[in-house]
Amino acid sequence: MPRTAEIDAPEKEPAKKRRTSKGRSAPAPSKRATSNATPQRSTTRPHGKHPEVPARTPHRRRPNASDFPTPTPTPAPVQTQPVKEAPPAIPTPKRPRGTPKESPDAFGQYIADLSQCVLSGDDESLHALRQMFAEFPELRDYYGNVAFKAECDWIDAIPADPATIEAIRYQMKVIRKGLRGQNPMLAETLLAETAAVYWLGAQQLERALAKATEAGNARLITAISRAAESSQRRHVAEIESLMNVQLKLKGKTK
Repeated sequence: MPRTAEIDAPEKEPAKKRRTSKGRSAPAPSKRATSNATPQRSTTRPHGKHPEVPARTPHRRRPNASDFPTPTPTPAPVQTQPVKEAPPAIPTPKRPRGTPKESPDAFGQYIADLSQCVLSGDDESLHALRQMFAEFPELRDYYGNVAFKAECDWIDAIPADPATIEAIRYQMKVIRKGLRGQNPMLAETLLAETAAVYWLGAQQLERALAKATEAGNARLITAISRAAESSQRRHVAEIESLMNVQLKLKGKTK
């Protein structure tokens, strides 16, 4: 019986042996040692990846304008504005008969009416105005003489009665004629008119200086006196220039 039991019992498998690097066989580790041992970190890593660097997320494509639907523009509401009626056209005034010397008032009113028509956009009135100035030099000299306009501004600034104003105008006319001389050239005319305006300005400043002195305003006296001296110097300089031009022209005629 004991022998039969020995025969029926299964035979124990011999412990597996592992080979070491030197070729010797080493005993296999027991189950207890395997369960209690700390798991070892694998030294192997996949090809092309570092164990400590996390895997990269896949690259995202930036959104493009074509990814979004194109908004359809909403049409703006049409605002209907009332149609403005064009102003009535001003008829071109009729030219008066005669010459400006014969009827100066009629021609003065005619030129004023032409100016209003030109401001309204009438080309025919502009052409007629230019034709008037080309045909009558006295009108061109009266409306286009800048020195005469400055003279009128100085005279209008004088607080005086109409008789005094008209006397001053006549006096200025005599001064200009005396400075120009007989048969003046263009340079003589320009210098004579400028010298006359400077003389009138200097006299007006002298009057203002007298009034400021009477009022006792020191600052105003200083400012006006400087302006009067400057105007007087310019007047003398223009007279000297005019005399030099006249002497040169006389030398050439001789």
